[in-house]
Amino acid sequence: MLERARPFGFRFVAADPFVFREAAEAQGVSLVSLEELLAQSDIVSLQVFLNAQIRRLIDAQKIALVKPGAYLINTLARASRRREGAGRGIASQTYR
Repeated sequence: MLERARPFGFRFVAADPFVFREAAEAQGVSLVSLEELLAQSDIVSLQVFLNAQIRRLIDAQKIALVKPGAYLINTLARASRRREGAGRGIASQTYR
């Protein structure tokens, strides 16, 4: 995703407790808290694997932090639904 978006001049931030700051910076990514990421980003794409800790990662309180006009793209839900055999629905997975 980074390589596809770089030519458009995006500034990349990430919230990931398992990534070392040096590794992120080597890719041109700044690590911030999830709350900071939601508050400052124009586009948020969730790129996580579903497990018990992640299931409630984005709740109503977190959605309230998203700045007006920003997009929240939940790729996790779309991938999970495909595995379960449900229909696709990209629009239903994008929140504005």
